[in-house]
Amino acid sequence: MNPARNKAFTLVELLVVIAIVGILAVLAAPTLTAYRKDDAMTAATRQVLDDVARARQLAMAERTTVYMVFVPTNFWKNGLPPYSNWTFVPPAVRNSETVRQLYAAQWTGYAMFALHGVGDQPGRSFPRDIMSVKTLPPSTFFSPLKFPGGPQSAPQPGHLPLLINGNIEVYSFQTTASLPFPTADMLASSAPPSAFISVPYIAFNYLGQLVDSDGNVLPYDENIPLAHGSIAYWRDPATKMPVQPPPAQPAAVASIVENPPGNDTGISYNVIHIDRLTGRARLQRQEVL
Repeated sequence: MNPARNKAFTLVELLVVIAIVGILAVLAAPTLTAYRKDDAMTAATRQVLDDVARARQLAMAERTTVYMVFVPTNFWKNGLPPYSNWTFVPPAVRNSETVRQLYAAQWTGYAMFALHGVGDQPGRSFPRDIMSVKTLPPSTFFSPLKFPGGPQSAPQPGHLPLLINGNIEVYSFQTTASLPFPTADMLASSAPPSAFISVPYIAFNYLGQLVDSDGNVLPYDENIPLAHGSIAYWRDPATKMPVQPPPAQPAAVASIVENPPGNDTGISYNVIHIDRLTGRARLQRQEVL
């Protein structure tokens, strides 16, 4: 008998080893998925905290009000009354790469604008883009609760807030029609509208405080829940790129799924908390006991 042949694995032994490896992989998959989710949410919270701090610092450095505008769904329909000004957006802007990118930025994107800058003449407004649209990491998005007018939006100020963990008050974003969304290039139009598209926002004044569009300090701190999951956009059948849906379709967002369900306000919440008086932002999340 050949001694070397006794040292080899039999087919049965190999199959047993493969089966054990397969079982271990199945058991480890949820853990690896959880790690990926935690990594995405950590990146999202860090990104938002950094950009909120940037908006605040720019407002104080340039002695102006800086708006952080969040991209709503169906922005081209502008269903927030009384404005309906998407048709007044110049064709060059509507067909630009900036707008094409916005279709894939609904509920995940934000930009920064300012109505004034250092050296502007008193009483005259020169709106400008500070930061073009930036999106959150894949599989993360701003809670739909924050966007006014939606079927599940949080209440407006003046009503009882939605509560997370019993003490984190959540209101819908404020909206304004004073910004040339989606870009200040709209001002190149020979006849810009008296009011632009109504968009959700937060704003910082020259003291770094949270304010409304009239410059009044907010009566509440801003809490922005982040969510983990997926968004399915309406896509062009040929190019597979996000686009506006056909007129017969009610929305560009075909579906939005939180994974696990309700994680924006549930036990695994991640909330960006912004103090109204200082403008400083921090993360609030469920502590693991």
